[in-house]
Amino acid sequence: MSSALSWEEIGKHNVIFVGPPKFNLQAKDLPVQQDFVIEHGRITNLRPRNGEPKTFVETWTPDRTNLIESHALITRLPGLHGAGRILMLASTTTEGTRAAVEYVTRPDYAARLVASVRGAKGELPKYFQAVIRAKFKAQTPIQVELVVVHTLQ
Repeated sequence: MSSALSWEEIGKHNVIFVGPPKFNLQAKDLPVQQDFVIEHGRITNLRPRNGEPKTFVETWTPDRTNLIESHALITRLPGLHGAGRILMLASTTTEGTRAAVEYVTRPDYAARLVASVRGAKGELPKYFQAVIRAKFKAQTPIQVELVVVHTLQ
């Protein structure tokens, strides 16, 4: 739980936040400009590029008992004062957050992510945000795909 982390600890170490900012309060206050944010039950694209949607929302069954599709955000940021790195895996749903965790930990998905964030010269950016889309059956991600990646400065 992020509330157990002090700002001093965050500033001295690599940190992984799992879950949306409402559960990781420090993530909302990080002094880094991001292209995507989770707010009001959706992922908002603050700097949409040509052909990119402004928002990413989940899809539910008509009775809203089962999640059909959700989006998640994978964010890699600099640590405070340039020390360490911060990785955030978050969604508006628990299932979506699980899909983000699987996307960065399963070798086949992680390889796709790395291939997608590589620059024209083959270099990996230090900082980026990626939106993934997951389809679910019985709250389990059965299909996960990368939707969009932005390199951050």
